[in-house]
Amino acid sequence: MQDLAKEQDLCLDWYRQGLSYAAIGTKVGLSPDQVYRRLNAAKKRERLDPEIAARLAAEGVQDLAGLHSGWLLNKDPASGSGSSLYFYLGPDAEKISFADAIRGVLHEIPHLPALPRPSRGRGLQGAAETSGRDFASWVMLADLHVGAGYQAGDTRLEEEFNARIDDLVARMPPAEKAVLFELGDLLDANDHKGVTPGSGNPLDVRRDALLQTTQTAIRMLRRAILRLAETHEQVEVHLIPGNHDTTSYLAVMLALEAHFGANPRVLIHVPASEEAEDFRVISWGECAVFPHHGHTIKWPDLKDVWADQFPDEWAQARAFRLIATAHFHHDRRRDLVGCVAEHYRTLQAPNKWARNKGLFSRGALTALTVHKTRGEEHRTISNLKILTPVPTTSAVADNS
Repeated sequence: MQDLAKEQDLCLDWYRQGLSYAAIGTKVGLSPDQVYRRLNAAKKRERLDPEIAARLAAEGVQDLAGLHSGWLLNKDPASGSGSSLYFYLGPDAEKISFADAIRGVLHEIPHLPALPRPSRGRGLQGAAETSGRDFASWVMLADLHVGAGYQAGDTRLEEEFNARIDDLVARMPPAEKAVLFELGDLLDANDHKGVTPGSGNPLDVRRDALLQTTQTAIRMLRRAILRLAETHEQVEVHLIPGNHDTTSYLAVMLALEAHFGANPRVLIHVPASEEAEDFRVISWGECAVFPHHGHTIKWPDLKDVWADQFPDEWAQARAFRLIATAHFHHDRRRDLVGCVAEHYRTLQAPNKWARNKGLFSRGALTALTVHKTRGEEHRTISNLKILTPVPTTSAVADNS
């Protein structure tokens, strides 16, 4: 029991030094859930009356996590009389975050070895720029909805995605850096409920296939990153939450972070907080991307939000400001005052919602080649034929 109490105090000390649940767990050989219990037990013991703490210890109660309140009874065996003492600990103070829980599972994944240097290709404007110096490739992935209409053995979306990535890599002009934007709704389902998190609309997904579809999404993005690393010095990856995968996308993001974490040429961007997930800026010289799924705020308002929240980055991006969104599954571009706003096409087959809206646009992946001071100078688009939906017996509703 003394060892458990010492372990609880040690976990609390490391937590107050700023270590995450996963980092603490690595030090003491515990899962994040176990660290969570140790932290709560230690915090409750700190605020416990010494007399009650001694009584609980005498009764063999050391793990106070999950213990809200109770009674301690004093009874005279001879007379049968006694007294009772009520104690109150309150609810557990710390809650384990979804991200920390996933990190706890992934922290032992081996890191990818160092990647070979990228190959070189032809330039945009002659021999002076064949290295791609001062250029970045912004690769836009929109609404892949992995798992939509899932049928065992159907690998067409993954195969088409891989083919489009290969085509982009083969035809994009050289650039120093690639930034891969996954603009939301990477996964069609957020959990096993089979409905959209916000509106509760039913989805055409198999509730028992979330693991398989998450693995597919991880595999698809991992391969895309490796392909981009073949032709770019640096690869940066941003996953944006959509309205379908408000939290499930974190599993993909953190799996990629665990895999590429030790590789200096690949950066998987992990927001510092949940508040930082929705709005971020990715700058390249005097250019910047302002990514968002696009389901909660319209373009003119998004422009105002970023100009207000990131005034320095907005001012610096004198050459090119791009609001990059998804959600609608088709192309649209609009010139706003001071910036350009776009949403991009999906590779996913049109579902019932899209068909009812008449949205049968041809699927594609898009990459922009951007110069640090001149802005967008080239655009590579890899088209595919519309995927035919796999017939299912389940109801299909919202995809917006």
